[in-house]
Amino acid sequence: MADDSTAKKSKPLVSPTMIVLGVILVLAGAALIVDVAARKGAEGAYEAILKKLPSEEEIEAGAEATPLTQADVKELMGRDPDGPGEERGGELVQTFTWRGPLKRYQVFVVYRKGAEPMVLRATLNEPP
Repeated sequence: MADDSTAKKSKPLVSPTMIVLGVILVLAGAALIVDVAARKGAEGAYEAILKKLPSEEEIEAGAEATPLTQADVKELMGRDPDGPGEERGGELVQTFTWRGPLKRYQVFVVYRKGAEPMVLRATLNEPP
């Protein structure tokens, strides 16, 4: 009888397959959390810019808007732009990027060129 107990193979408490699946699940969850944080960061920065820009109704009514400079935008975004910007048809376009493991979230800010560029509009995840 003693031979029977030593002949039995001991089973691990958790199978290697379950360990691998658990690790994959944890990594996927972490990637999702980081991606959601990146998306919320970009959306929050975009909304902050929109709040500072005049609405279409205010523009039609002739309301004076406080112009936003590049320094104002940098402060609202909480980060530097990806680069110095790109000129497109007399306008300057700067891109601010939040990277997640699944996707990049970008805010494009369009400035009127001049001695001190002023914000004209902003877009979220769509180049102007």
